[in-house]
Amino acid sequence: MGVRKLCVIILLFFLNTCTPFPASRLHRGARSINDWMGKDSTTTGSSTVAMNSREETFEANEDDRLQVQEYLERNGYLPIAQVFGTRYRISDDNFRNALQSFQRFVHLPDTGVLDEETFRLTVSKRCGVPDLVGPAQPSGLYTSWAQWHKLDLTYRIVSHLETIAEGALRATVRSAMEIWMEVTPLSLCEELDPEADVDIIIRHERGEHGDGVAFDGLDGALGHAFLPATGEIHLDLDEQWTVGRVPENNGTDYMSVVSHQIGHALGLLHSGVEGSIMFPIYTDKENINLSYQDVLSIQSLYGNADDSADVQHRCRDRTTTSKTLTSASVS
Repeated sequence: MGVRKLCVIILLFFLNTCTPFPASRLHRGARSINDWMGKDSTTTGSSTVAMNSREETFEANEDDRLQVQEYLERNGYLPIAQVFGTRYRISDDNFRNALQSFQRFVHLPDTGVLDEETFRLTVSKRCGVPDLVGPAQPSGLYTSWAQWHKLDLTYRIVSHLETIAEGALRATVRSAMEIWMEVTPLSLCEELDPEADVDIIIRHERGEHGDGVAFDGLDGALGHAFLPATGEIHLDLDEQWTVGRVPENNGTDYMSVVSHQIGHALGLLHSGVEGSIMFPIYTDKENINLSYQDVLSIQSLYGNADDSADVQHRCRDRTTTSKTLTSASVS
């Protein structure tokens, strides 16, 4: 089985599995498999969920609750609730435990109550990669089990956007690659030869696009990427992408999203800390910068930057001899 096919299967498993993750793969905030999954899957009856027991002015109706349940399923906090292909409402205990796991991940009070802030996050634009997909990292790093075993990587943009000029799009992707290059010895260079093999492919797709992980139209999931060594980044063609400014009228900043997806393509998982590039939920930012934990996480895979190497010259001076990643490369 090819590496790309295997990585696709792994991503689909996390998106669609009906079997709970083993305890060793839970986020560090989950105390046990019962704490993460709940104790049963029986259906209970309340049609309205109080979103904040202390502030009774904010309530979610049954449709809101089911919407959040679907969010928790899609993003790794619950198995998909289906019986013979028909969706069902999970028990309040299971819902509460999954919601607590999500709240811990994003550093909200883990009350298990669907309060206003929790609801706001679950209906926000975000990355389509699930959150709970890796082993606990006591160090606070969010690295996966996968990485590239070389330092010279190439990429190609194989489809473009009608709303952003090709030159502006390529410049934005190049700037996003340089964010990661500045703190590592990686070279992430665009390959212009259409016949040459590349490591990372960037596509703009809509709906079902051949990998089994369909996009959902405007907002919702903005994009997804596959871990090394599959090397594919897919961005939703139906988004209102913008470049060069803080988005207006609900537009989505392309630089923010592609920088995040590059992190996945290099081997990083999601961070639960807002402000990290690897935080899964989209926020508008005037400046795109790596957080301290972003830097530590990527450097744990590829080592520290070579101070003598000018980032902008790494691709310009690239030769046919590529550097390989050795244990000596990582300090």
